[in-house]
Amino acid sequence: MELCDTNLADVIRLKYYDQESYFTEREIWEITCNIMEGIQKCHDLNFTHRDLKPQNSMFSLKTNLLTLPVLYSSKTKTWKLSDFGIALKLPASVPVVPSGLPSPPLTPTGEYITLPPPGSNISLTKRGSPGYVAPELLYSGICSRKGDVWSIGCILYELACGKMAFPFTGSGFALSPEDPLRRYYCGEGDKDLPEVLRPDNPLIMRCVGNNYFGGPVSGRYRINQVISWCLERDANDRPKIGRLVNHVKSIVWQQE
Repeated sequence: MELCDTNLADVIRLKYYDQESYFTEREIWEITCNIMEGIQKCHDLNFTHRDLKPQNSMFSLKTNLLTLPVLYSSKTKTWKLSDFGIALKLPASVPVVPSGLPSPPLTPTGEYITLPPPGSNISLTKRGSPGYVAPELLYSGICSRKGDVWSIGCILYELACGKMAFPFTGSGFALSPEDPLRRYYCGEGDKDLPEVLRPDNPLIMRCVGNNYFGGPVSGRYRINQVISWCLERDANDRPKIGRLVNHVKSIVWQQE
């Protein structure tokens, strides 16, 4: 078993709060690409992680073990995924998610489909962690590979600006109507997509290339573009993990 020195949550906290510094765009993409490649391997085997996030504080006083999903390996110099305790194997031939958006006010958390069809990708239990779990899984119990893509978008946002995209206000899954995820998903109030703002991370404001119209784009623009893909309200509109990996690798390659 590899020795992993630290976890991503500690690194984010150290960078933004203890050192009062920021990640560069290159650092953000390298970390994100490691995570994406790990998820791509899972999806190739028809597994979905369902609990992807920078940290998962599960501490056992008896065994003195700390389980953290995103760990740094000093041996390979890469970020690793762990904590597959609630990972789920999905049938390869089942459609990703039923079309259309469930309505959270009409399907409160905890009220799920009574009997899923055989071989479906619908889960009857609440899985994941507040702040990172995909809305279709939280509100309607619909589990698919696209839920991991949502979680990657949340992690990318946190890497870029040091705060959660959807900070939860309740205890566990007992989220209030004012919860930012619910409001964004329903298109109410603060319905705009969470974006990395100029004051969040000045290191990613540098112009790094041109858009399709020939105008200059910054690292902030490129990061917000990927975040917008990952955080589509409708899971069917989110890209597959392979497309994301290829896109991020192309960005890293351009910067070499």
